[in-house]
Parts: sequence; structure tokens; C-alpha cells
Amino acid sequence: MNTTLLKMECLTDLHVDSGESNYNIIDNEVQKDLNGNPTVHSSGIKGAMREYFSEHLDKDSLEKIFGKPSTKDEADGGGKYKFFDAKFIARPLRLANSVHPSVLVATVPALNDMLYLLDCFNCNPFGIHELPFPNFGKNNFLVTANFSNETKTKVEGEPTGFLSAAEEYKFSKLRLFLGERFAIAKELAPSRYPLPVTARNKVGDENNLWYEEVVPAKSVFFTLILSPEPNLELDFALHNIIQFGGNASIGRGFTKCSIIPMPAAQNGGAE
Repeated sequence: MNTTLLKMECLTDLHVDSGESNYNIIDNEVQKDLNGNPTVHSSGIKGAMREYFSEHLDKDSLEKIFGKPSTKDEADGGGKYKFFDAKFIARPLRLANSVHPSVLVATVPALNDMLYLLDCFNCNPFGIHELPFPNFGKNNFLVTANFSNETKTKVEGEPTGFLSAAEEYKFSKLRLFLGERFAIAKELAPSRYPLPVTARNKVGDENNLWYEEVVPAKSVFFTLILSPEPNLELDFALHNIIQFGGNASIGRGFTKCSIIPMPAAQNGGAE
């Protein structure tokens, strides 16, 4: 099997419902992993991609990749492609004293979890196996040097330091996920930095107000796809914006999917 690394960048807010009842003020929470980070389960990844590519691929290709559709008497055949959960990498947080409204923030544990999984499947294109824990001092956030002309910049209103040149060099190898301007957080506890919650309503319904949690636009996930061919047949170069989760009619869940190229062959390893 060949492994493809896929970056998923939220172009709009994303809501993939957890499907669980709760007694919080939030009526509809998003799917989360054991660490409390947002995720998109593999069944949702596969379903959204099947729905999208049904307009771009013929029936034989669809059934080869995704399997035959489920019927009343027969379950989905599975298909030859294997889809993984989408795992959280980074999310935007607000900036103060900066010309930029927000910055993409990641944590060392989330990035190292990604690198470990990529190493396990021999598809690590970044040349590193593990990132060091930076010297945060009294700060919870460290930003890149291109914020140096904005020395009073704060992330979520908190004092913010700068990554050292050596630290930034290590993290910059992941710029395909983090971009040129990013921040590293000591921690991003959901209780301290909760996901946004929006109020929803439906005209004419007695229970017309509810609260829904979303993953904010610009957040970044990654996922893996295993395929029998060395070149993935799903052409994300031509068809790269796919809608995941619910509320498509109000513009939620539109996500840019990009294949991260390997250095040489499809399954190149880290140096």
C-alpha cells in the first residue's frame, strides 16, 4: 500500500457533529479526540470525499476507491482505499498590537504526534522525527521572528515571546502546514482556549434557538490515505475544495485539501 499525506485547511468554519447528548450550554459540540482536540472521524472523511468525487469519477473508479454504496440488504464493500481520521494541527487565535488579526497556533505535542504517525507509515517528507520543546520562559506563546517589528504583540491578550533562531529553523520545516508566520503554544487547553460557539435559529420553530460549536476558519488538520497505486487517483490538484460536516447551505465545512509531496518517491522517509 502507498501512503498519501493530506493537509486540510478550513476555508470556513467547520461543524462535524459529535452526535452525543450533553448538559452543557452548547447544544451541538464538534467531534473531539481523547485529548479534547477537534477531529473528523474517518467515516466522515470517506463519506464527504465519496459524495464530492461522485461528480468527477466514473462508477467503476468510485467503487474501486470507496466500495459499493450501502443498501438495505448489503453493507458498503469498503473499497481498496483506506481513510484515516483527520487530526488537529493548528488553529487561529486573536492578535493584539499587530497589523494581523490572527495567527496560526500549534503545540509541540500535536506536531510530534503527527511526525510519529508519518514515521510509522514511512511518509514523512519533513526531514525531522521530533521537535524540541522551546524555552517559553513566562510566556505561553512564542511567535516567529517576522513579528519582531511588533514587539508588543499579544496572542489572546497574553504577553508573547519569540522563538529563537534555532527553534524557528526546526519548526519552519513544517511551514507547509504552519505557513511563514505562526506561533507555538506551551499549551492550548480547551478549557482555557475554547472553540467558538455560535447561536443558531430556525424561523417558525418553537425551539428555535440553539448553540453550536465550530472549528474556526484557517484551522489546519492532516489525514492519511492508503491506496494500492503509487499515485493517488483522487486528483486534489484539480478538485481540492471539499465540504465536510453539516450546514453546507450556510457555508460551513468548506475545506482545501492539498497533497503534501514526498521528496522523491510517494513513500519517502525522513532523513
